[in-house]
Amino acid sequence: MGKLSISFAILTLILCAFLGSVAGSLLHRVFGLGFLDISLTGEPLTVAKDFYIIKILEVTVTPGAVIGLLVGGWLLYKKGKN
Repeated sequence: MGKLSISFAILTLILCAFLGSVAGSLLHRVFGLGFLDISLTGEPLTVAKDFYIIKILEVTVTPGAVIGLLVGGWLLYKKGKN
């Protein structure tokens, strides 16, 4: 992964996790695949409280987000390999 910058890799992984989470939620709503939309941590993880204009920022880890992270890591690996 010497060809890729760290900021590009981090941004790609975050966006892929978001896309995986959204895809898991849509698959749950449309096709009834509920296992992609359950919370792995039980309750949301608090990332920030009273940070400037953000009152509270919570993150929920779902299997869809984990699959998105894995796909993003694979894409970064393939891009860095070429």
